[in-house]
Amino acid sequence: MENHVHIHEVLHFLADTKNDYTDAGLVAEVKEMYGDDVTFGTCANHALIPEQIVDFMLNRGKIFRDGELIKLNKMEETCD
Repeated sequence: MENHVHIHEVLHFLADTKNDYTDAGLVAEVKEMYGDDVTFGTCANHALIPEQIVDFMLNRGKIFRDGELIKLNKMEETCD
């Protein structure tokens, strides 16, 4: 069975969590939540492995870095 989750779920998780994450910490958390075999779909039909989601969300302006930590850009819409 395919383990495919939309990237919005990660954005919603970041909006709801009170935890701060580094790149590696977020990757570990999504693997814990969804499994090592998860792929993440996007509105543009990308299929990303967990190690690719941070760069994808950074490039889209969905998240930004605050030192070593990842922060959600709450001013950004969910989809481009």
